[in-house]
Amino acid sequence: MGNVITIKVPDNYPLIASFIAKVNHGEDHVGYCGDDQEEILHTLLHDFSDLPLEQSLVAAYEGDELVGVLGMDIDRESKVTELWGPFVVHEDCEKIATLMYNDIMNQIPISLTQVLGFYNKENKNSQLFMEKIGAIRKDEHTILTCHKKGQIDEAGIVEVTPEYYESFRELHDGSFPNAYETSEEILSKIDDHHKVFVAHDQNELLGYVYCEANPQFSGGDIHFIAVTPSSRGLGIGKKLVNKALTFLFSFEEIEEITLCVNSSNQAAIHVYEKVGFTKVHELVFYQGKLGE
Repeated sequence: MGNVITIKVPDNYPLIASFIAKVNHGEDHVGYCGDDQEEILHTLLHDFSDLPLEQSLVAAYEGDELVGVLGMDIDRESKVTELWGPFVVHEDCEKIATLMYNDIMNQIPISLTQVLGFYNKENKNSQLFMEKIGAIRKDEHTILTCHKKGQIDEAGIVEVTPEYYESFRELHDGSFPNAYETSEEILSKIDDHHKVFVAHDQNELLGYVYCEANPQFSGGDIHFIAVTPSSRGLGIGKKLVNKALTFLFSFEEIEEITLCVNSSNQAAIHVYEKVGFTKVHELVFYQGKLGE
């Protein structure tokens, strides 16, 4: 191998998706994206950064060989970016990562306020990179998966109706005050693939679960679940999760569900494990503030 490293905007996105899919597994896992090449490519082309892809993605080459990729999934309004990578296959990982980061930061036409990273606990290279750019390790998260199974207990759980909207708003916004989706955003998304299910006693809301089916890529997500304090310990959380699973697995394309839970929330993890989820990744979250 030579020593000349070139950083440039890639022109072969299927190759980029293939590279990410191969690197993003095991201890090198980056939590913001998966390891399915087709899904990665679709996300890059149709559902990535608010900025054009040529301003949000760079690649590193040693000669003609692709050795690194770094993407920034940028939210233009908040000026916050989630890092896809750095994905590097090279003995000088730190050098490649730094070159890509500096290049992409120079080409972005807006001033970012935060950079976020989400990495497997054993992905030491990426964690060292985040610390080098001044990011702080914040908390840990557990990734769990569940496969399709037979009949499960979901008695008494129904789709949300307008009479419960206000109680849902209070429970969601109170339980997740800094969530990536507000109660209004969730309610506005309800359709054949996005559902809110609730547990209730007469006219009182006891808990809810918000889930999303993505049959195009054989997956689904349980985004949020909450039970009112007075209703905890009654098995309601388990029934809510089961209802979400019944809905998600009703799509024949979906065979597996993956979700992310803060590792400190052992009660929620216990509920998920009781209904059949197993742990697959332990991730760490990094936050770097820029422009200060």
